[in-house]
Amino acid sequence: MDVTSTLHPSIRYCVEMTVANDTDEAVFVSFDGEITKLTNILAADARHLLICRYLTKQHH
Repeated sequence: MDVTSTLHPSIRYCVEMTVANDTDEAVFVSFDGEITKLTNILAADARHLLICRYLTKQHH
């Protein structure tokens, strides 16, 4: 493991998508670059949005 990544861990995407129909099912796993391209949101920004949403729900 790289010492800099231990000291300064980065936030990364790992998204699992399940696709199914009447006859079969598949799981697609995507990581950082692919999900950022699909959503146009960086992992760190998504984390911030989720934390804000969680905190807002806690106060209601």
